[in-house]
Amino acid sequence: MKRLAPLALFPLLACLAVAQEKIVPRVPKVSRIAKAWNSIAPATQEYNEAMGHADRLLHERFNPKILISNPDDKRRETVGQYKAAREALLKELDALNVLIEEEDY
Repeated sequence: MKRLAPLALFPLLACLAVAQEKIVPRVPKVSRIAKAWNSIAPATQEYNEAMGHADRLLHERFNPKILISNPDDKRRETVGQYKAAREALLKELDALNVLIEEEDY
């Protein structure tokens, strides 16, 4: 039994060495992964706010009970909200791409 104990330790130590080599390269990526993950929620919030505002503007523009003095201004404002929503989606897409790149090893 005493002779078998050191022989059993060698495969265990070899497995630990291999596992450590696979884990160590990922450690520097943790900050980048955390930064990308934490940027998804604010980008989603920006998108939801912009689309909610655009939705309210569309209901206002196409409601026959509401008279709009300058429809071109409302149209431009709606387009501006669409652009803001698009930018928020692009931020979210960039963060997701970073997560995919870092986790797909």
